[in-house]
Amino acid sequence: MFLLTQNLFWALGVLTFTGFCGYMVYCAFWTASYKVFSSYWWMEMTSLYTYTNPIYSAYNRLRYGCSYDDAWGFDTYLLKMLPVGLKHIREGGFDDDESRLSEKDWNDMIGGIEAYRHVHDCDYDECPYSHTKLEQDFDYAMFLLTKHFDQLWI
Repeated sequence: MFLLTQNLFWALGVLTFTGFCGYMVYCAFWTASYKVFSSYWWMEMTSLYTYTNPIYSAYNRLRYGCSYDDAWGFDTYLLKMLPVGLKHIREGGFDDDESRLSEKDWNDMIGGIEAYRHVHDCDYDECPYSHTKLEQDFDYAMFLLTKHFDQLWI
């Protein structure tokens, strides 16, 4: 019985370690921004930082709320996280409170932030969207966000 239990724990440990290593290689392989199999790609694949940074970032997100990578591009991080949080607040809010935002204000606020993400993600000359319209939507969304900032709770 002891031998069976020992072998089972050993097998689980090997499978867990193998899955973890496979995940780390997968993350490093697909997030590398270099031409595949170039010398820079090989330098990144053999760097210890490539494999330890996701763990370090996850630890910092758990401990401090955001990691160094998030703070480096904080505007991009907020453009990604604000619509998710606002949708969560909209779904969990109370409908009977008259001081809460209307459905149109919620849609304008979330839509304006998501619209500006298109402007932020694409090159200015090659972007198929109208920059002026999206920037106006974003300005209105920021106006609504600052106006109703104290009401953003569940």
